[in-house]
Amino acid sequence: MLITDKVAEDGTKYYLVKWLNYSLDQSTWEPLPHLIGCKELIEYYEAI
Repeated sequence: MLITDKVAEDGTKYYLVKWLNYSLDQSTWEPLPHLIGCKELIEYYEAI
């Protein structure tokens, strides 16, 4: 599940990812290239 996003000073966009079966405090910031296979989820997130 994507929680939020941020843009770094270099322009890279990161998404805070809540991983299935892990606690919220184990969520990680991931750049778009690391989210291969998540196109529909990202499109849904960006639309809301």
